[in-house]
Amino acid sequence: MISLTPSSLLLTRALALGSLLFAAGCTSTTTPKPATPASTSGAANAPAAAAVGAFEDDARPLTSAENLVIAAGLDAAKLAAAQGELLAILQNPASTPAAAQEAAQLLGQILLTGNSAGHATTLNALAPLLADSARSDHARLALDRVPGTAVDTLYLQALLSATGRARLGLIDAVATRGIAGATGALAGLLQDSDAATADAAATALGRLGGTGALDALGAAKNPLSPTVLKARLAAAAKADAATAARVAGEIYRNSAAPLGQRTIALRTLISAQPASAVDTIDAALTGNEPAFHAPAIEAVRSLPVPDAGARLAARLGAFAPAVQTALIAALGHRGEAGAVPGVLQALDHADATVRLAAFEALGRLPGAVEVARKLAGLATAKGDDAKAAAAALARLNGPGLDEHIRSAAAEGDNALRAVYIQQIAARNLTEAIPFLLGLRSSPVESLRLEALDALRLVAASADQGAVIAWATGTTNRAEQNRAVRALITIILRDGAADTRAAPVVTALATGDSAARLALLPVLSRVGGKSALASAGTLARENDAAVAAAATAELARWPDASALPVLVELAVATQAEAIQAAAVQGAARFLSLRTPAVTASRSAQARALLALPLNPATRSALLNVLSLCSDADALATARSFAGNDDVAVAAAARDAVDAITSNLAGAPAMTASVDSEAAAQMADGKDGTFWQVPSELGLWIRADLHHPRPVRKLTLEHGNRSWGYPAQFDVQVSDDPEKPGEVIAQGEGERTGTVLNLPAGTRGRYVWLRVTKLRDAPIAISEMIVE
Repeated sequence: MISLTPSSLLLTRALALGSLLFAAGCTSTTTPKPATPASTSGAANAPAAAAVGAFEDDARPLTSAENLVIAAGLDAAKLAAAQGELLAILQNPASTPAAAQEAAQLLGQILLTGNSAGHATTLNALAPLLADSARSDHARLALDRVPGTAVDTLYLQALLSATGRARLGLIDAVATRGIAGATGALAGLLQDSDAATADAAATALGRLGGTGALDALGAAKNPLSPTVLKARLAAAAKADAATAARVAGEIYRNSAAPLGQRTIALRTLISAQPASAVDTIDAALTGNEPAFHAPAIEAVRSLPVPDAGARLAARLGAFAPAVQTALIAALGHRGEAGAVPGVLQALDHADATVRLAAFEALGRLPGAVEVARKLAGLATAKGDDAKAAAAALARLNGPGLDEHIRSAAAEGDNALRAVYIQQIAARNLTEAIPFLLGLRSSPVESLRLEALDALRLVAASADQGAVIAWATGTTNRAEQNRAVRALITIILRDGAADTRAAPVVTALATGDSAARLALLPVLSRVGGKSALASAGTLARENDAAVAAAATAELARWPDASALPVLVELAVATQAEAIQAAAVQGAARFLSLRTPAVTASRSAQARALLALPLNPATRSALLNVLSLCSDADALATARSFAGNDDVAVAAAARDAVDAITSNLAGAPAMTASVDSEAAAQMADGKDGTFWQVPSELGLWIRADLHHPRPVRKLTLEHGNRSWGYPAQFDVQVSDDPEKPGEVIAQGEGERTGTVLNLPAGTRGRYVWLRVTKLRDAPIAISEMIVE
């Protein structure tokens, strides 16, 4: 090993300089301006040259030694002179390590050009330094990359006399250079009393390889040393297959050898001798050494023996369950058809892990109709094995399998037919859709249900009409539910949200009461403009059952687009039950904080409050009105403050206080840290944040401008998932200096924190105080008080 100074940049500069050196003379635009060559005695300690010829990625100026080499270009005489200068630096005991390292690097670059009459002189001068423990590293730095037998000879000569670190470095270099003639010298060092030298020699012999290296390693004084065994295997890998197998076999079968090396030898033996690899693997797997199992099984996947999978699968029963499980997995990845019979037998094993491994492997191996029949039969049962059999059958691939599955689904045992119908869906056999639709007329209910489940997964939008007819034509409630569920999934696969429900909308417009009641649950699940319009129309039907069902669909609509329809329905209908359901559904949407709802909330809530409502519903709407901030909302709330019903009057007074607070503007936010930026928590913008380091006792205070009911506290964090407090207390009072008692405690949530406060909570000031820390800072986009 070469020990260099800490300045790795010197090596980078030397490599770049070498590139310049080879390019010198080829262009006049990139060659740096020549510098005056430094004298032999002064080059090592000469001051740095001006920044002439500095590299683009290194702002430091070139050294005098670098300028010396660049100035020489490819001129043989100048390069010879430069070598003399650099050798003087290298040979001078007074040279600093950095100067000696630089000189060695530059000498190596010159020697690599092969264009100097001074090369022989340089090699002769460097030869004694190779064995010098103080300067061997620098000599090798100059010579290691220089090819040729002349340098090889220098290394071999130095190896005979070097000691200590210098010898270890030369041993490594001899192997790196691949000097075949070094085997004899290394064989002698293999017997050295110094353990480091003997190990280094063994490693080098392994890297060199060859008969001589193998003979030497076989005669090592410590033949069972891990280093020697590793070297033998490395050398064997470079030999012919018979030699590699012989050496690996000797090590693998030697029970006195370390287990790790025997394991490596097993891998080498299997690779070198594929003809007998199956028997070798079999012996390893039936043996008592678990360490051999993994390398033997790993080899199975890529073993270049055509019938290896079949032969090993036939022997599965001889192995322990754990071995069988791993080997079956390897056979599955190998994908050899001959392994199928043996793996099929494993399906009857008493150990569940073996059976599950066999199912998994069969799903990967080449399939056949016989295998499909076996798996289908097992899939008719219950439990994990049945699920694994169905999954394997779904992945099974082979000629005639799809045709078999379609055929077997059409006739035979009903339990098996059910399995095959499931496989039509699992394998996405869309060509079987007409067959599935035809099962509507089957007298077997279980098959009809399976067909509907399969259609849910494979049917296309064009098949909606047939499924609608199925849903509306059956009186079997379970069958109808399956058909509707299938219809919903089919529709949702269509990306055209506004038009995809057209067939259902048409059927609802033309169908009788029973058909409408069957199909109405589809509308809220699929959404879209046409579905919403259909639900709105049917909610005004004279048929009370249809109207009630349509209103229920509007109330459970997936977004607030149903809100205007519900409000209009509530105002227009004369049916008390429909009106009550529409108002309750609208109230749910009115509490949302979306821009569209916020813009129309006051007008819609006031329109509903004008209706003849029961006290509970009116109180709920007054609570919704308390979210508003307009004069009309305030006037409406005041009009109910004297209501005869105590609960309604109380809700109205609360609404008056809340709306008065809202009319005063956004809450005035202050905080214990960065209070100036706290207003960003009430600016209504998702993209602005009050962000501070998390610390115990940190507090935020919201001034609501007017005493009011406080029902809920929401902390929004934008799209961030880390800015929430770990835990916090909430206090509410009318005194800005006295927070009062803790009325609630909350824990932050990644997607936003919502805390409902105790009923009857009132006050002007709301405090949030952090009581438990997280590593991340607090980052709040909006703090909403309702």
